[in-house]
Amino acid sequence: MFMQSLSDRCPWGHLPGLAQLGPGLGQATMAPSLVWFKNMEKRNVYGEWSRELFADAAVVQEPRRLVFVAGMGAEDPVDGHIHHPGDCAAQTKMAYAKVAAILADHGADMSNIVRVVAYLTDMRDKQAYEQELRSALGDTEPPPHTLIGVSTLAWPSMVVEVEVTAAV
Repeated sequence: MFMQSLSDRCPWGHLPGLAQLGPGLGQATMAPSLVWFKNMEKRNVYGEWSRELFADAAVVQEPRRLVFVAGMGAEDPVDGHIHHPGDCAAQTKMAYAKVAAILADHGADMSNIVRVVAYLTDMRDKQAYEQELRSALGDTEPPPHTLIGVSTLAWPSMVVEVEVTAAV
């Protein structure tokens, strides 16, 4: 497998200061990945330990239309009530189904995602969340992803919220 350092692959150059945080941080080993779709190159950059969970960066070539999907959760699309109160796996599955539907409405699918930010109210649900994320992505390589633990979300009973950016 071809390997390069983060500073060699990073589109903005070397990351000064990372090396000061600890040995090897300025030269983290990354595994490159190229994905081609709809005449667009999306390159994900992965760390060795995180490859199955998330990419560290996505580099999209060519100007593209961006789709920003606001925080999706288990809100009912008609009346707003929360489905599956307290059930992270079911809420995550519903959130990603809503993301997929929005992307489809804009001529995209899960492979077009270039960034995910997700919020959990209980990090003990991380494994259930990640399992549903992998299921939602299918064969698509994991995009860059930030998972944040929060004390509460917009509505009582919500335990997960997901926002994505896609390049179409």
